[in-house]
Amino acid sequence: MNKENYKWLNVVQLEAKLQISRSTVNRWMKLGVIRGYRFEGARTLYFLESEIDEFLSNNLIMPSGRLDKVGMSEPKPK
Repeated sequence: MNKENYKWLNVVQLEAKLQISRSTVNRWMKLGVIRGYRFEGARTLYFLESEIDEFLSNNLIMPSGRLDKVGMSEPKPK
């Protein structure tokens, strides 16, 4: 994927856009809810803004960071 052809958000920008914490970003990535990209030689994670916008249009994010989407639930704590 070519970085120049798309609008990208770094982690700080993503946190601000979604109004969530870094730990929520990491948890959602681990669950496969959102996808982060790393480019060759870069340590920073980037997120494709169009994927994030699509995610927002299909999901309701509760203030707790919990996702309320039909057919999607987070694993219950053990």
